Formats: sequence, structure tokens, C-alpha cells
Amino acid sequence: MYIDYNESLTEVMKDFKNAVDKHLDHLLPPEKTMPAKLHEAMRYSVFAGGKRIRPIITMLSCKLFSGNLEDALPVASAIELIHTYSLIHDDLPAMDNDDLRRGKPTSHKVYGEAVAILAGDALLTRAFEILAKAPKTTSIKPDVANLIIETIAGASGHLSMIGGQVMDIMSEAAAGTEKNITELVLFEIHKRKTAALIAAAAKAGAFVAKAGIRDVNLIEDFAVGLGLLFQMADDILDHTASREELGKTPGKDGAKNKLTFISLFGPDMARQKMTEFKQKTISLLEPFGEKANLLRRLTEYVASRSN
Repeated sequence: MYIDYNESLTEVMKDFKNAVDKHLDHLLPPEKTMPAKLHEAMRYSVFAGGKRIRPIITMLSCKLFSGNLEDALPVASAIELIHTYSLIHDDLPAMDNDDLRRGKPTSHKVYGEAVAILAGDALLTRAFEILAKAPKTTSIKPDVANLIIETIAGASGHLSMIGGQVMDIMSEAAAGTEKNITELVLFEIHKRKTAALIAAAAKAGAFVAKAGIRDVNLIEDFAVGLGLLFQMADDILDHTASREELGKTPGKDGAKNKLTFISLFGPDMARQKMTEFKQKTISLLEPFGEKANLLRRLTEYVASRSN
């Protein structure tokens, strides 16, 4: 069988994004389903835009190990629902208090805080319903589905994404008073808050493809690096990009004295560290040879993106 190792990342991302969007539309209730306001709010945030990086990583990981991409679709879609729930809650006044997300008013600005919170909750629970039903809707075996659920739940929970958010809030509250905030602390926050779900997305794709434990561990190590690189780029963009480019309010991290790669190192050193970290992350794909070319190009894209 001929395999094109030089296929266009842009085209593959476009195809995967379209497939995920179509599947998400199928998985979410129509807007008019009672209670209509809740379902309207759920769909509003899910279809407000976004690059679909996390589900694309699931699909690319599954593809790397020659898995069934149709089976990976509901898993990838569930991960996007979890990511969207986290954005809705992250934007709330009690947390980042943001008015703009993906170039549109945030959920709580459109539907009010109560409905926004409940829409986020509903997306999270719907995601796990989709994952639990995977043995009935795909050829994924129950034991593999359980492993995927365990992985994604762990990456979303108190020791990972939610825990990282709490650590981020606490570091903001301590700004100017703590003198011992180090690079290791910053990496630990973002390993939990950002990288954990990205790593889970990659592992889930590998599980769908029935990859061996060695390959699962290798792709997880790469994806943790990719997640940290994504956060580095985010911090730099918050400092340099415009509101139109970002689709959200820029400069808020600095205004709130938030702990970021920019606040810790300054713009020039942060860019230098990101370049070095990008090369280190790409090197983690060496065991996969040419088969990982799309993931190499994705890493370059994450580091060079403008939004």
C-alpha cells in the first residue's frame, strides 16, 4: 500500500475539522430541543469557531498507528466537547472574566452566567455519555472504551485540567508576593491545565488504533511537549497579537499579573525558549520515522500560529 508521507497538513486538518464538525452536529441536540435555551447555548459555544486542535490530534494519532478513523471520530468529538466546556467556565467572571472568545461574545455574555455554567456542565456530561456508548456505536471494545474514559477523565479532573486551573488562579493571587515562582512551577501548572488534555487526546487516538504500550507512552510524551508548546505560543500571542487576530481580549494576562512565560522570561527569552522547546518536542517523534511527518508539521504550526 502506498503511503504519502508528505501530504499537506493544511488539507488533512481541514478534512478532519470538517468531519469532527459534522459529527458534533449529529451528537448535539437541535437548538429547539427542550430546554431550548440550554441546547442553544451548548451549540453556540461548540460552533463558535476554533481550530479543533485536540480532536485533530486524536485523529492524527489514530492515523499514525493505522487505526480506524471512523471509530476515532466520536472520541475526538467528545474531547472537543470537554475542551469547550472548559472554555465556557474559564471565561466566567469568577475566573478570567472575558467578554470575547473565538471572535464572539462569551457564553455568559449572551445567555447569562447560570445558563453558561449549565451549558458547560451539559457538554462535559454529554462527552462522557458519548465515550461510554462507543462500544455500541463503533467497533471499539468495552475494555478499550474504559481505558479511553479513564484517560480522558483523569486528564480533565482534579489532578490535571481542573487542578491546573486552580494552581493558575492561586499563582495570580500570589503575584508580587511570592519570590520563589520558578520555571518548574510554571511548567507544572501548564502541564496540568493545558498539556494533560492534549496528551489524553493523543493517547485516545492510539488506544482506538490498538497501539502497543510502548507506542502509547511515546505519543504521550510527545503530546505533553506539544501541549506545553501550545501554551508558550498562547502566552506570546497574548502579549503580541491584536484582538482581531486572537478572537479574544489580548493583554489580559499582563494586566492581571498572571504567571506566564512572558512574565517569567520576557518576550525575547520566551521566544527563544519556545524555539528550543519546539525542536525538543519534534525530536520525540524520531522513533516513528516518516510516519510522523504530519505531527512534525503540526508542531511547527502550533509554534508559528497567529491565533
